[in-house]
Amino acid sequence: MKKDSNTIGSIAKNDMLQFNSLADDLKAVLVRQYGAQSEPEKNTISLRSIERIYPLTEWETCIFDGQFLISPNFTVQILYKVNDAIDQNDFNLAVQELFNQNPMLRSNYCDLGKVRVRVTFRSRTPDIAYRNMENMTANALPLALSKLMDVEKQRAFDPVSDNLVRLSVITTGKNETAIIVTQSILTSRCWSVHELIAKALGHDRISPENIAGVYIPEQEPQLSHAVDSYWKSLLKELPPKPELPGYKPSGRSYVPGRCELRLSSSDMKALLERSNNNKSMLMTTLQTAWGMLLRYISGSPETYYCMLVPDNCARLHNATATASIITPMIVRLKCSDKQTIKEIIGQQLRQMFTSQSYPCTRMMDMLHSVGIRKPDELFSHILSFHALSMDVKSYPKAEASPDGRVVDMRTWESNRYDLVVYFHIIDNRLNIHFVYDKNKFEYNGVERLAKHYETILHHFLEHWDSPCEELVLSIDEQLSGIRGKALDPSSQSKLQLEAISKLVMFAGLPMEKLAPLSEAAQTKTFFENQSINLSEPEDSLLFVLEGAVARSMKYGPAMLPLDVLRANECLNSNDLFSESKSEFSLQTASKKTSVLYIPLSAIRADNELLEHAAEYAARDAKKYGGPGK
Repeated sequence: MKKDSNTIGSIAKNDMLQFNSLADDLKAVLVRQYGAQSEPEKNTISLRSIERIYPLTEWETCIFDGQFLISPNFTVQILYKVNDAIDQNDFNLAVQELFNQNPMLRSNYCDLGKVRVRVTFRSRTPDIAYRNMENMTANALPLALSKLMDVEKQRAFDPVSDNLVRLSVITTGKNETAIIVTQSILTSRCWSVHELIAKALGHDRISPENIAGVYIPEQEPQLSHAVDSYWKSLLKELPPKPELPGYKPSGRSYVPGRCELRLSSSDMKALLERSNNNKSMLMTTLQTAWGMLLRYISGSPETYYCMLVPDNCARLHNATATASIITPMIVRLKCSDKQTIKEIIGQQLRQMFTSQSYPCTRMMDMLHSVGIRKPDELFSHILSFHALSMDVKSYPKAEASPDGRVVDMRTWESNRYDLVVYFHIIDNRLNIHFVYDKNKFEYNGVERLAKHYETILHHFLEHWDSPCEELVLSIDEQLSGIRGKALDPSSQSKLQLEAISKLVMFAGLPMEKLAPLSEAAQTKTFFENQSINLSEPEDSLLFVLEGAVARSMKYGPAMLPLDVLRANECLNSNDLFSESKSEFSLQTASKKTSVLYIPLSAIRADNELLEHAAEYAARDAKKYGGPGK
């Protein structure tokens, strides 16, 4: 027992330890997690051979304790463009050398019960994938890269066992290469991608603008009296916690869902004009519009919310390190109906500047000081403006450099909040991504919330010099039903029932026969050139409600164009014939497309519905000689 106390004390004193110096009970925890450890002198090194054990740094502790209001699952992803071809062997050697020299890249994090430690292994195989997109057109290439980045989003990092850095190297031209680096925030400050690229290409030095300002986290100073007073005053007597429409409590494990809103070009033009192309003004306009939505929903003159913003003091040229500098900020919105939108924006801009001048990285300390134990007690959701810290262009338009020019940066949080709203601008187009817990929100509810936000932002920009009360009057009719209460799911069901009655597959059937389908269905919105995943949700028939969808079908090894379907047609009726499905791919062929998903189980539960569906599917199959022809 004494040995255990000494070991814990050594870790707490920032001592570096070896596996054999640990107490038996701590060894047992590590063996359960990483397997039996061989003796170093026997020179039998495996991927799970522990080299050293370290205490957490001050910065790592803040991450695990939630001091920055993010979790260790916070991920940083950056796309680089290199104006040279990269040899696979040279790159593998450079990455392996980097891993050998940098123990942080060979590390994981383990909770030993009484203390959490960083465990460094003697060897680690880097996670590198190579692809060739050299023959893609300028229009197709950015979409393909974006999809690849989205695929990486689905793979969360487990700090306990996963390799915390993943690299994708994509040949995009004869002398051009794209590199996607996806990594946990825990590794984001300890290495430079630019130096790695220069090493792989045999360059003596990197571009001056890419020289990494190595970030060495200092001990956080105690909060000054002024900072302490400011945040306490901001947190004093907060209004009730904002409740989002459609929320339902759940004790189940987090399951991510996603919904996307793309701002119209006219609204984007107005947004840039109103903000004078100033990032701070633009960010303030977007977050204040969200606050006005919360204010409208609650029916209260005051509300609050939290956002993550890029650190306005960050001067690091290393994009990865810059991405790891996060400023959590609590915002309060209180305004009168007589204030103009412009005046409210000015008020909120001043609040943001003041908050940035009183940085509070130890946000949890501040919450504790006002009696809040966990961020969840205060925030059900969070806004992330972190990706607005850089100007993003589509890949073909972006310049390249010998050691990698940053083209795009994305950051995201996994499983800490019920809903996170991400704002991302590329080529002067604003994309807003709503990432939510499927156990606590339905897709339809989140999509409606996104549309309501779009409505308020549109009227915000339109009524810039008008009193707030005019904004409320202008949106009352469109947003009726959400003021002071959750969205009524029955209203969505009625809309879907009306849409189902127009579907060719169920033409002529009475409303009461279709009612069970509307209750089980859900609607999703897609935008131009987006792929539609037929497997999510599984076992559903998909119908076009608005817009157009191009279908391609697999013939042998090739995926060939089949047809373009428009409103009221079914995209995958062959799924009724489970014994012999044909393989399709779907891509939107209009600026905006709405798709209705009806579970097959709801159709098969009624013989008459099933007969109508089968007749439609047989007719559709004649187009391509599929099952049921």
